[in-house]
Parts: sequence; C-alpha cells; structure tokens
Amino acid sequence: MARLTDLGHGQALRELFGGEPHDSRLPDPLVHAVIEVLQDWRPHVEGIVLVESATRPTLTADLAEGLSRYLRRPIVGRWAIADPSVAPGQGAVNSAQRVAAVARRFRLEGDPSTGIPSAPVLLVDDQVVTGWTLTVAARALREAGATAVLPLALAARG
Repeated sequence: MARLTDLGHGQALRELFGGEPHDSRLPDPLVHAVIEVLQDWRPHVEGIVLVESATRPTLTADLAEGLSRYLRRPIVGRWAIADPSVAPGQGAVNSAQRVAAVARRFRLEGDPSTGIPSAPVLLVDDQVVTGWTLTVAARALREAGATAVLPLALAARG
C-alpha cells in the first residue's frame, strides 16, 4: 500500500510498525486507505490467503477478515508458521539464506472445506522487507493450484 518512507500513508504505517512490535487491529485511517487502493485496483480473486505473523497476528488476521468481507471472498488458506525456531527475518542479509529460512519457517495450510482454488488468489501480508516471504508463498500457492497470486501488503520497507 505504501512505503514506510512515504509522506502520505507512510506516517500512519511508521506509527503502526515503528518501535517495539505491538499487535492491534488495523487503525481506521489505514482501513480507509486499503479500501481506496482496492477501489482503484479491483483485483479479481476467488480467495484470500494470509501470511501468518508472529509479532502481529491480530493485525494480519483483521486485515484478511476485512478484505474477505469487503471483496466477498473467503479466506482459503494461510502461509502458516510451521517452525517458530526460525526467527522472523532470519537470513535477510543473503538471498539464498533468506529463501532457505522462509522455506523452513512457513508451510501452506489450505482451508479443508474449500482448499486453494484453481483461480487467482489475494496473498495478504503486513509488511514486505526482502520480498522473499511473498515470493516463496506465491510459489507454494501456484503449486497448490492457484492460477495467479496477487500480493497485498500494508507496508514496504525501504
């Protein structure tokens, strides 16, 4: 949605992601900003997959649930933390190490009643640091049958 360094929504995102991690629901001004983005973008998806967060689980769940209501599409899975011993951001200084860490840390969990649709899905994350979490998750979703993966993150660092 915005870089943390941006002037517009960057300030609200810096307040949300700055300092010590705190978990909360998405603040109303950012809810409205996400709706603005969606009104312009109008992604055609059949399901939503959220990236699980160890530091902000309420925030990511709130975002995915709100998107599900707004787009009228189900949450069909999550890129779940399978190995919490792999620290968030582990290996970030080297792409090969980061990919390996993401592959060990996460596992795709589909909704048992619906599964991952053979259609485009929206992949939702709180923030992008290196891009590898979304990249590896997108690959897993494509392998699970999604025809396209459209990423949506609240914030991008850098």
